[in-house]
Amino acid sequence: MKEEGRQGKWREWRGKKKKKSSEELWQMKEEME
Repeated sequence: MKEEGRQGKWREWRGKKKKKSSEELWQMKEEME
């Protein structure tokens, strides 16, 4: 996966999950990668 594409998807995905705590976000981010 290209770096730009991954960052773009992560940024978009993170925007949808703003209610999640930072710890949860990092956990989910690691699972996505």
